[in-house]
Amino acid sequence: MEIINEKKCLENFIYNNEDMEKLEAITNEFNIFSALNIIRKEVRHSDFLAWLLNPLESHGLGDYFLKLLLKDVCIRNNNDSISIFDVDGINFDNAAVLREWHNIDIFIKDDSSKILCVIENKIDTSEHSNQLQRYRDIVDKEFIEYKKVFVYLTKYKEIPSDEEYIPYGYKDIVNLIEKLVNNKKDKLSERILYAISDYKEMVRRYIVENSEIQEICKKIYKQHKKALDLIYQYKPDIQSEAVECITSVLNENRETISMDDSAKAYLRFIPKELDFLPKTCSWTSSNRILLFEIRNLVRPVDKIEMLLLVGPCEQNIKDTLFELAQNNSEILKVNSKQTAKWCCIYKKTLIDMKKYDDEEENGEQIKEDLTKNLEKFINIELPKIISDIKKCEQVFVKERG
Repeated sequence: MEIINEKKCLENFIYNNEDMEKLEAITNEFNIFSALNIIRKEVRHSDFLAWLLNPLESHGLGDYFLKLLLKDVCIRNNNDSISIFDVDGINFDNAAVLREWHNIDIFIKDDSSKILCVIENKIDTSEHSNQLQRYRDIVDKEFIEYKKVFVYLTKYKEIPSDEEYIPYGYKDIVNLIEKLVNNKKDKLSERILYAISDYKEMVRRYIVENSEIQEICKKIYKQHKKALDLIYQYKPDIQSEAVECITSVLNENRETISMDDSAKAYLRFIPKELDFLPKTCSWTSSNRILLFEIRNLVRPVDKIEMLLLVGPCEQNIKDTLFELAQNNSEILKVNSKQTAKWCCIYKKTLIDMKKYDDEEENGEQIKEDLTKNLEKFINIELPKIISDIKKCEQVFVKERG
């Protein structure tokens, strides 16, 4: 009987599956980057982006894309080392764009304006061996008189270990390339336009979170789970299942919680009662200063953690929140230097994966424990945190007044 049921699942999966046909139509469409199998190859992404950024290259764009990137990065840069005004009025046609200079992924230097940009690029890896700090030390030592901007480019716009680096995501890259194509398509040769468009589509489909292909795959999996398990003999990774768990719990509390920018590796939110701080931070699209962040990093750190982060903001706001965490709260605790751009004032491990022998065998138990621990935090610890932080509310109300 079980064999008959399994056969029926496979028949339903194969027969009249419109989502599968749509997926096949997308993936069968020719894309030079997919054909060359470089979708996950970090080095090749850096090669193409360096080519696109180099004003002396064969694309014929001059410094257009370089200025697009620098201006977008400057808008997000809180230390004002380089402003958008610095970039807008400068001709970067002679800027040098180098690959792997002192192991730096993309190194951009313009001697005439003395502006310099370092880009560290990560696709499926994470930073290691204090590399961000090392690269910055090399550049600071050799180019003392230059204005510098440091960019940490990742799939999920992850927060870098070195606070001088600006988090930047591949979704941001897609947005810049779309702007480039829309504004310059009439001036680009057909071959160059196809190459740039192919790269944009490859990143959008396979790299960017919640891409069209990812959404179709999720839909197919939900409708034909048993058939796909039989064919591929695997289930979604524990990180994806953790996202569904966390999202489900947060959605149950949506009347009291506001969601913020989120991705597979992190989910951010703020209790509505704490949404009184001025929105002056370019950390996320909401400009919120204070956010809870659930770090869903079951790879590589084997933990799911809850943090309360203070993003880049005015020093008086940071001082007030630090004073509260240090002296006026039993539950909040300062976990980073007050001078850091991103300061942690609360940290809790929701799941420690090392406690489970086998993720696949213990998947249901992990999800159950994660749900229980998150609900416990929301029901017991979060009200205490809200109560403590609301002690500051009148300070900010007076300042706004």
